[in-house]
Amino acid sequence: MNQFEGKITGIQSSEHMSLVLVDLGEGVEFHSILLDTVESAHYLQKGKKVNILFKETELVLSKEEKINISIENKILGTITEIKKGEILTRVKLNTAIGDLIALISSISSNNMSLKLNDQVLTLIKFNEVILSPL
Repeated sequence: MNQFEGKITGIQSSEHMSLVLVDLGEGVEFHSILLDTVESAHYLQKGKKVNILFKETELVLSKEEKINISIENKILGTITEIKKGEILTRVKLNTAIGDLIALISSISSNNMSLKLNDQVLTLIKFNEVILSPL
């Protein structure tokens, strides 16, 4: 599980859902959609520190750095480690907020010809980002 600490900078609620903006530092902001509101979750307050978490399997990698796609959470990284298995490939990336781990299919890894020091764009859908109060 990838985990980072951030600070809530924005909350937009409608009915029983909230879109939460979290500043992770270094100019990186992540969005998370929750089935909670400021009324139902005490930690949903601007300025509050939270952990963001997302599974290694939820990362999408692209060699295209400029991509127009409907995924809000994007961060550039450099590949520092690749461990290829028969089915899955574990890719470690150095980013502005720290190291990320991605698990992608070995088929995709081979098709992308990933190698050490490649610059890749990492994408995580907002519904895959979990918030946890500190």
